[in-house]
Amino acid sequence: MSKSDKNQRKRSPKDASDLEETFLEQLGEDNQISPHEFEEAHPMYFGPAAMSWMVVNIQNDGQEARMEKICLSGNLDLGVEDLRKALEECYLIREGVDVNALDDILALAKVDAHQILNCSQIIAAGRQPVPGENGFLRWIEDTKHSDIEKASQAGNLFHLDSFDGISTDFEAVLALPEQTIAKIQLPTQGETGLDVFGKEQILPGSNANIKMGINVRLEDNQIIAECLGYVVFDIDTVSIIPPIWVDQSKMNVFYIHLELLYSPSPIDRKWIDNILEEMSICHGVDETKITYLCSEDFSINRFALTRVAVGDDAIPGTDTQIEYTFDPELHAGKILSDGSIDFRERNSVIGVVSNQLLATVYPATEGLPKINVYGEEEPTTDGKNINYHAGQNVIVENIDNETSISYKAEIDGNVHVSGKTLHVKPLYTVKGDVDYNTGNINSPVDVHVMGTVRSGFTIESGGSITVSGGVESGTKLIAQGDVLVSQGIVGEKTTVIARGLLSLGKVQTKFLQNASLLAQGDVDIGSYIYNSQVRSGGKVIVHSGAGNRGGSIVGGEILASESITARLIGSATATNTTVGIIADPVSAIKLSKLEKKLTQLRNAIDHYLNMLGIRAFDSNRVKSILQRASEKRRSQLGGLITKLYQATRAQEQMNSEREVLIEENKRIERSGHITAQGTIFSGVEVKLSTESIIVKTDLIQTFLYLDQQGIQHRPIMQ
Repeated sequence: MSKSDKNQRKRSPKDASDLEETFLEQLGEDNQISPHEFEEAHPMYFGPAAMSWMVVNIQNDGQEARMEKICLSGNLDLGVEDLRKALEECYLIREGVDVNALDDILALAKVDAHQILNCSQIIAAGRQPVPGENGFLRWIEDTKHSDIEKASQAGNLFHLDSFDGISTDFEAVLALPEQTIAKIQLPTQGETGLDVFGKEQILPGSNANIKMGINVRLEDNQIIAECLGYVVFDIDTVSIIPPIWVDQSKMNVFYIHLELLYSPSPIDRKWIDNILEEMSICHGVDETKITYLCSEDFSINRFALTRVAVGDDAIPGTDTQIEYTFDPELHAGKILSDGSIDFRERNSVIGVVSNQLLATVYPATEGLPKINVYGEEEPTTDGKNINYHAGQNVIVENIDNETSISYKAEIDGNVHVSGKTLHVKPLYTVKGDVDYNTGNINSPVDVHVMGTVRSGFTIESGGSITVSGGVESGTKLIAQGDVLVSQGIVGEKTTVIARGLLSLGKVQTKFLQNASLLAQGDVDIGSYIYNSQVRSGGKVIVHSGAGNRGGSIVGGEILASESITARLIGSATATNTTVGIIADPVSAIKLSKLEKKLTQLRNAIDHYLNMLGIRAFDSNRVKSILQRASEKRRSQLGGLITKLYQATRAQEQMNSEREVLIEENKRIERSGHITAQGTIFSGVEVKLSTESIIVKTDLIQTFLYLDQQGIQHRPIMQ
């Protein structure tokens, strides 16, 4: 902004109008100057009658003044001194005036004293001040600032989560406690200058503006280290970073060695102790390692880590352990190429003799807490007490001077593991078929039929049932454990039930045809299911054995709680086929029983309310009835009201159990799915939870599932 803004002389509107009219008359049409142009140029008037004018621009720093325009308005008597005085009067310009420049400008302006001279010529110049020197840091040992900047990379290392794969390509500076690491040099004032107004100008140097970071202090412009550590200069801050690094787990503390720009004096043990104390590191300190680190024998001048403290890892307690003397796992029978089951690899029959050691049980142990280098404890888990039980024909013995116990067989037989209970059961073996020679079998032990179960016969077992042959129509197999049939199960009135009370309740067979099957666990079919009713609390899997029918589900209703997997579901010509995912049989039975009990409770509550003469249970209403009743009647009502309270509370509890069971069933059903590795034919009914659909067109290699929009399907992920 021109100084003329502040010093422009005031003119009345009349003066301005008269002057402008005069200029228009004198300059003529070709050199007309609008009032607007005068306003923008900020002319300053001078000379006799203030008719002459000029425009001068002055730099912001006041070091240069430039004559931009001048018009003498016909006044030829003006001289250099008049112009100099006008500059001082109008613009306060006193110093560095170039008289020769003014003389040249006047000479040009007088050539045509009525014309405007656009000259843009320097007419005054100040004397520039000489800047002072900036303040700066003088580092220890006269170290170059560039070397300090490289050495400051050390600070970045201590922010890392890990040093794996890290290498360094710089030399660090290690400072000792109370060592002066740098001195701040103050700035100088420089030499004074003058501007065109005659004012002094000074450009002193800037202060170093150094900030004190961690572990340093400033005394008499000297920066002093307060602990052992690496020198770090970050933008404008000087810090000392201790050479101690703690990993993220707070379980390991390392002294970080770096290649040094120059070697300091040996490290004093107390310097490291002070750092550890300042960082609150108090547990697991390796005194021997630190002593060696500070000894004269220790020498290292490269990037390396020395661990100086380590925490104690947690040692979780162990759960109660049981060590069996046999393989307790029940393996799936091998599916042969024709779909039949080979039981030799199943491990279903494990023979033992009387007094044979079956297992040793070791009690749970308490855990030891994790302790980090700060002495903070993090509790761990104690081992869980698991109660193992001796079942049928198993005896318990305590081992002398030990807390463990042993389980032994009391008789010769087969050993079974059911959950956390060991049983030894005698084995009932039928060496041929179950027919008129054997009659129906009802045995509390495992039953092994080496032949076939003929039509119309029944086997009930308190354990598992194994049939090496097949099962004909009209038979019943009911087992508390698993049911395993090497060949197929056929017959409209054939029923197979695997309760899973003594095992997982699995059923495994070659094929299932025109039969009914209920299993608490998985159903594993070697070849096909045809026109059968199947209910599984786990998975239904149909393998692709025995020719074209292998892997197929055709006709009937197949329901599982987890998943159904087959190659083909339905057919182009067969009767209706239904597959679905619903709650497992045990949950369904529990829910059914709860519904019956709730119905009975509702009927009882309605009966009690009718006897009290009210429609709904209301505590205030009941109290009012008691207060208005006679003493004799009150005694009768008391028992009735007690029953009502008890029934109401029982109803609330059962409703809560019912809701939990329903939600759990829904969760299981929503997670279930059906997989067809080949084709799901049109016409098949698919049920998932409460949703159902009829397949309209054949689906190839399809995965069916349930989401918020209902039953969905997508191609099988290869």
